[in-house]
Amino acid sequence: MTVLTLSLDADQLDRQIGDLRVILRLPRLSPRSRADLTQLLMLLLILKRAVSEAG
Repeated sequence: MTVLTLSLDADQLDRQIGDLRVILRLPRLSPRSRADLTQLLMLLLILKRAVSEAG
């Protein structure tokens, strides 16, 4: 089980998004894991946008 700690700091969100993109390139991910991580990536991108708009 992988645990990700989220922060609303824009720089940390960028790093976490980058880490997820690397993980998603791994060939041995199960379809379920890939789907879950893709949803998490989308959530992080939404959070990043909200943080940047909040200033």
